[in-house]
Amino acid sequence: MARNLVALFCCLVTCVWTFGQDAAADRPPAFKVEINNPQVRVVRRYHVPHESVPMHSHKDGVVVYLTELREISTESDGTSRHITRHAGDVIWSPAHTHSLENLADTPIEVIEIELKSATPSALQSHSRSRSHKPTANVANVNFAKRR
Repeated sequence: MARNLVALFCCLVTCVWTFGQDAAADRPPAFKVEINNPQVRVVRRYHVPHESVPMHSHKDGVVVYLTELREISTESDGTSRHITRHAGDVIWSPAHTHSLENLADTPIEVIEIELKSATPSALQSHSRSRSHKPTANVANVNFAKRR
C-alpha cells in the first residue's frame, strides 16, 4: 500500500512539473527587443491577464496596441487612472514612470517605438530614399501578432 502511495505521489509531481513546463513554454516573453540601433529601439511587451507590473519608466515614444487594453496605470506621484485602448490604436506617449495592472481576462500586447537622439547627418546617411512621401495610412497598416 505504501509503495502504491509513493508511486502515485511521484506520478502527480511529474504531471504537475510537466504541465508547468508546457505553460511556461507557450507564454511569450514579457519584454522582447525587436530592433535596437542608433536611431530607434522597438520593444514588444506582453502582459498576462490580471498581471500587476511594478513601477518602471518609459522614454518618449510611439505605442502600437496589438490587443485590446483595460488597465489601471499608477504614476510615480500616486495618481491612478483607468486606460482603455483598442487593437490597432497608435498613440504618442511622453516619457513617464508608472506601475500597471491588467484588468482584462485577456493578455495585453503592445509595440513601443523609442526614437533615439541622432545628428541630422546620421539620420540622412541611414535614409533609404531622399523622398519621404507617405506610403501608407497608419490606420490601414496591419500589425499582425508574431508568436
